[in-house]
Amino acid sequence: MINVLWVDIVAMHRAISESLFAESPFASDCDDHLETFRNITKSKLTFPRDTLGASKEVLDIITKLCVKKSLNRLGCLAGKAQDVKNHDWFQMDGFSWAALEDQTMQPPWTPNCKSPTDGSNFGEVEIYEEHQHVMKYRKAKDPEAGWDENF
Repeated sequence: MINVLWVDIVAMHRAISESLFAESPFASDCDDHLETFRNITKSKLTFPRDTLGASKEVLDIITKLCVKKSLNRLGCLAGKAQDVKNHDWFQMDGFSWAALEDQTMQPPWTPNCKSPTDGSNFGEVEIYEEHQHVMKYRKAKDPEAGWDENF
C-alpha cells in the first residue's frame, strides 16, 4: 500500500524543485517513469549548476524531503507534517499556513489570462509521439471500476 504522506512529500519536493529549477531532480531524460523511479532510489540528489537566487532554506527543504531512508526524511520523523510546516523555508516572507488552508492567501503572481483556456503565459510543451494516442476508457475492462459506488 502506498503511504499517502510519502506521495504528498514527493509531490511537494517536485513542486518546489520544478518551480525553482524548471526540472525535477530525478527526472528521466526520456520521460520514462520507471527510469525516474530508478533514479529516485539509486541516484544522488544534485541541483542544477545555476542555483543563484535559491535560498539556503529552500535547498535545505528539498534535500531533507529527498532523503532516501524514510526514517530520516522530513515529514516522516516524529513531528510528521508539522516538521515540514515548521521548516525555515515556510517561515520566510510571512508565509501563513492558516491563509493557505482557508484559501485567503494572495498569490505572489497572478497571470493575465484572457480566458480559461488562454495558455499564452506558458511555454511550449513537447508531447512525445507515444502520448498522442488517446485511448478510450472502457469501464467493462477496468478491474477497479465501481470501487467508490458505496460512498
